[in-house]
Amino acid sequence: MDAATFDEKAKAAQNLLKVDTPFGSGIEKWELPIDMKPMKTYKTIFPPNTYVAPYIHPENNSDDPGGSLRIVFSGRIFYEDKEYTAGDWFFVPNGESYEFLTDPEEETIVFYTYRFFGVEQGNRFSHPHHTEKIKSKEKEISK
Repeated sequence: MDAATFDEKAKAAQNLLKVDTPFGSGIEKWELPIDMKPMKTYKTIFPPNTYVAPYIHPENNSDDPGGSLRIVFSGRIFYEDKEYTAGDWFFVPNGESYEFLTDPEEETIVFYTYRFFGVEQGNRFSHPHHTEKIKSKEKEISK
């Protein structure tokens, strides 16, 4: 089955597949209800002037560290002395520290695609200890 923004599964995911964001306040982040193993895709909405403090995602392993691709949909991200606007993207390999600041004037919407460890077993990048809870939510959405 195809999935799109206006599908009931996609609307439900905004609540049922919400992801904690310990690196900033007021951020809304949720997993899109699509299966692209070994990757997961998320939509994140940052309030104006959000600072994401230095953060490191663990490597999958030394031969395949994985990482995350961020694509700016609207607003701006200031990362590594560059300004990223709608349509721009950047990749951060797992194991490397990153931090950024979002648009001071308006919210910034970003789509993330993560390649990370344990996704075949249902792991979610941000919080592996939530695996069983997420599997339950995914089953609820697929009904």
